[in-house]
Amino acid sequence: MNQNELEKYVCAYGKDLYSFCLSMTKNTYDAQDLYQETFVKFYDVADRKKTFSNVKSLLMSIAVNQYRNQKRKFVIRQNILGKPVALEENEDSISYGHKRRRYVYSSCFLKKGYGKTV
Repeated sequence: MNQNELEKYVCAYGKDLYSFCLSMTKNTYDAQDLYQETFVKFYDVADRKKTFSNVKSLLMSIAVNQYRNQKRKFVIRQNILGKPVALEENEDSISYGHKRRRYVYSSCFLKKGYGKTV
């Protein structure tokens, strides 16, 4: 997969994926991290598999799996540190200390105003 193909998928499914990530994390910073990690993982998968029956479904399932992995790692780290983990119904997001980080989005996604660079 080359950059043009990836941008095509970002333009086609980026808004839906970002909204989905935001609904899962309920936090803008974590949603941006999850969004970016999802497309990175998709890029890796796309190199191994050339055809997809439903790209949107694949992106959503990658996002869910990435979110579960992040959540699991967060809980394990909290247990190692000996701090209690309180994930309430309203607070289902994973905080990474909100490190300032530059997010790389395609120009198509930024033009539509769905993401911002930090």
